[in-house]
Amino acid sequence: MFDLRGLKDESVNGKWSCHHGTNVETASANVSILDKKVYLRLTGPTLIKMSEPVWLKCVSNKPMNTKLVRFYVNNKLYNTLTKRDSGCHSSFNYICRPNTCQCSADGKTYLIKYGGFESGGIFSIECKVDIHTFLEMSDCMMIKVTESPILEIMSTAVCSQSADIKLSCNASGELPVLHFRHWKHSFNGYVIRYLEGKRIANTSILYLDKCNYEDEGDYICSAWTRIENVVLSKNVSSKVAIKGLPIVTEKYIFKEPLLKLSVQIYAEPHPVNVSWFVENVQITNSTSHLLAFSKTLMERKQHGKLIKTIGFLANLTSKNFVNGRKTFCILVQNEIGNASEHFVIGDLEKEEVTGSNVHQYDIPETNLNYEDTESTQNDDHATGQLNEYEEIDKEELHESEDGYEIVHDYMEVL
Repeated sequence: MFDLRGLKDESVNGKWSCHHGTNVETASANVSILDKKVYLRLTGPTLIKMSEPVWLKCVSNKPMNTKLVRFYVNNKLYNTLTKRDSGCHSSFNYICRPNTCQCSADGKTYLIKYGGFESGGIFSIECKVDIHTFLEMSDCMMIKVTESPILEIMSTAVCSQSADIKLSCNASGELPVLHFRHWKHSFNGYVIRYLEGKRIANTSILYLDKCNYEDEGDYICSAWTRIENVVLSKNVSSKVAIKGLPIVTEKYIFKEPLLKLSVQIYAEPHPVNVSWFVENVQITNSTSHLLAFSKTLMERKQHGKLIKTIGFLANLTSKNFVNGRKTFCILVQNEIGNASEHFVIGDLEKEEVTGSNVHQYDIPETNLNYEDTESTQNDDHATGQLNEYEEIDKEELHESEDGYEIVHDYMEVL
């Protein structure tokens, strides 16, 4: 027997052994005297959503001599953290970034970010540390992972103009859906409106009557449920495309130094043919008339919200216009059909506005560009001078400023 008297502190820690007999039989014991009570705590959320990243923190009230912490998920080693002079390192042999893992300067706290669980259920998490050479401590916790509602939209993504659309958002999952939020309608990043769907059991249905270009865009369905204090939500989106006749969103008249007519057009599908007429006679590029057609970044309204989108700009410049009343007409055709818009031009010396959406300018033009190229801005003289664009009513597509119907039979598009 060996009796160690006097002060007993950490200096006696280690492996003690004794030898006995002619055969030198050996017995040993590990001695570990702690200067104070040591505890280890593993903390983190106990309830999370599936695929949600989670931070796990392993804390000791005493610096860890080996500066090594091991993290286990369901008894399988997930990762280790080591505190070195160069920083905090993971078992993947790289220095931790602040958004992946961390070690405290005093060597007591170690944090690691788990990427998320791909399935629901209950998972065990454990951290193990070496407090001393011969002393290992561990702590564990349980995490419950639950699934968000599973959403699926069943709908027709393409709508012919004036038809009806029905969007059905069906929710399923292990938990009942408590609430459907309003459908969110957006276009090219612009939030257009929020619409309340009709709920039937775990389905939210949105009806769009007589679709038109104002209805195109993305529709987002959102549902949520709650378990304890955790809100589980899920979004799913569907794109609604509208196919319709071309529409003229704005038109302009420039009088000086040459008569120039300009039209902004929006159409899906895109125009395949654009023709100009004067007094029922088709106009072609010549020494008397110059025609241009290009893409442009335009503004138009969707349910009262001004948005920017790609449209088209058609220009007609008449170099030899003779004063007198004449009617010019533009015919725009796409795969769906064709639409027309016209200008009634009087004497250039007279101030005559023939429609609320006709803008007239007496502005000298010094540089005209007639190349048929794509552009990201409106006509040089129209840009910056226009008020808010107002979308033309569908009835105006086939009416003149005087209110009479244009007869399309006289136009033969070649």
